Amino acid sequence: MSDIEPAATVTTSSLATALAAAVPFASRDVTLPAVCAVQLHCGSGVLTATATDRYTIGHARQEATGNLTRPWILHRCDARALRKAISQHMADKRHGTDLATLTEHDDNLVVRFGNTTLLLTEPEGASSAPDLGAILGKLPTGDGLNLTVPIGLSRRVLRPLLKVAKWAPLDPMRWTIAEPGKPIRVEIGDWFVAAVMPVSLRGDEKNVSVEMPATAKAEAVTQ
Repeated sequence: MSDIEPAATVTTSSLATALAAAVPFASRDVTLPAVCAVQLHCGSGVLTATATDRYTIGHARQEATGNLTRPWILHRCDARALRKAISQHMADKRHGTDLATLTEHDDNLVVRFGNTTLLLTEPEGASSAPDLGAILGKLPTGDGLNLTVPIGLSRRVLRPLLKVAKWAPLDPMRWTIAEPGKPIRVEIGDWFVAAVMPVSLRGDEKNVSVEMPATAKAEAVTQ
């Protein structure tokens, strides 16, 4: 396996950033294994990481080289473990400019950086993972209207959004809503997150008011 040419390379900091943006959006519902995962792909100079829990979707883009033959599905726990291992590696190296290699071998994705090698196997149910590319293609783009009142979001939507925002404290959020009742698109730096279902949820879900930054542009959602 060590003689197989890596399919793609990316800096460890870029891979860690992509995982940090996507992992919070992977579902924890064990009854829905197809969405308890992060989809990782590399092609045309860009590495992408995408995850959804059916209510929100997180997507990150980072510069990379090479191509993977297909998107790879990483279980949420494996994606978290990979991110933790990379973060520890960067702490020891004091930087994240060294490269991580991604190699496709049989039914595994092999990730190497420094003295670390991780063999990642796709989880059961990966074949039924949703077509995230199709979902992303339907999200609104462009500027929305000026926001005059806060948007009410379920805490299920709000929690992962706030986690991602902590990774880019200097980048203002840019909000787009095509029209009331449509998905919200939130862009932060080199990634975006989107509230796929900006509606009130039943059960123990409670709406939370989101205070928008002064530069934000969006239209109020009618709950």
